Amino acid sequence: VNVDIFAPWQMLSAKRRPPLELFHSEPEEKDLARRPSLTVLYYSASEEWDAYWSLYHRFLVHDLLSRVRRARPVSVLLDRCPDPCSISTIAMAKDSLVVINAHASPRLDPRAYSEEFKRRGLSGAFLFHQNHEKPWARETDWRNGYPGGNEALSAAYGSWPGVRRHYVYQGLSNYSYVPLGPAWHAHPHLPKAVVSQVDLTASETGPLASQRATKCFFAGAEAQFGGTADREAMLLATKSLLGSCEVHLGSAPPEPNEPAAQPLDRETYLLKLRGAIFALAPAGNNPETFRHWEALESGSIPVSVRPARERSYLVPWCGRPEARPFQAKIWSMGDFIRDRCPVVILDSWEDLAGFLHSRDVAPLVDEIQALVQKWAREIKEKAAIDFEELLV
Repeated sequence: VNVDIFAPWQMLSAKRRPPLELFHSEPEEKDLARRPSLTVLYYSASEEWDAYWSLYHRFLVHDLLSRVRRARPVSVLLDRCPDPCSISTIAMAKDSLVVINAHASPRLDPRAYSEEFKRRGLSGAFLFHQNHEKPWARETDWRNGYPGGNEALSAAYGSWPGVRRHYVYQGLSNYSYVPLGPAWHAHPHLPKAVVSQVDLTASETGPLASQRATKCFFAGAEAQFGGTADREAMLLATKSLLGSCEVHLGSAPPEPNEPAAQPLDRETYLLKLRGAIFALAPAGNNPETFRHWEALESGSIPVSVRPARERSYLVPWCGRPEARPFQAKIWSMGDFIRDRCPVVILDSWEDLAGFLHSRDVAPLVDEIQALVQKWAREIKEKAAIDFEELLV
């Protein structure tokens, strides 16, 4: 760890342990390696809270920062700040990407962080607000609420030179959206160990859709978050599809902190996804879930239903609000090409059986899969370019 960049922090709290370096990379070109290093900062109160940064760690470094890593050195540091954690003693660094996770401890206020950063005489910090999955929540919701509501949160964002955030919400639409990405690479269901490096090899998407044995697949808790209407409707719809859909009730890797009698390990979960044509992705706290991205990375085609509220993650993905994604009653490839949003969005889970058994769908699954994969690559590349423009 280059302690020079932490001089202001070390003077404030000499008793604090230095941050732990989780990852470091240098660009291949020597001239670029001389550029100032970008420091990515995570914060966690203890190992019990590591799940919240580790869920996103690989996708952030491997995909979102892929172009940044080619242009300048990148270091990822973890600062342990046990509760109660004072923002006056945490590690800060110039030229940094500050990762604040809405669900993690310690709870860091974006405005207070920005003010302390400036008080230390530092510059060049950008905010990545992760996991703020219910921005419509009340102020009293400790994970998703913000004192003063979203108007105050938007004002707090305004104190940073640049902000990126998970999940789309109309009230915070002025700030660039970042795809959630898959979560299987570092998960609390796996052995608890600090992630020291990231495997930067490409993921394998598996065989062609037409060569897969399972028509559709779902794995997860039966009643996540105490039960959601979307998941209940999906499970009801799959009861008549036992010969077509494989449903594994129990905590799959995408769902942290859910008890399960028969949890799937990561390898089995990936094999199941890579053997399925379609992956069912009901909404959780937010319409966008890890399942969408795990399906895409495995070559499976995600299937969801249209969100009831105006918080659809589809708007930025599709490129325009009026786009109508693939629906149960529309089978032609022309609809995919015209809408440029090849994700299966049913009007209702009651349409699932008709969709899966349609004679018009079966001949098209390889073309749908190819379009979905192309679309996913473009989304990730767009996000990587956005981070490059922000940080390089």
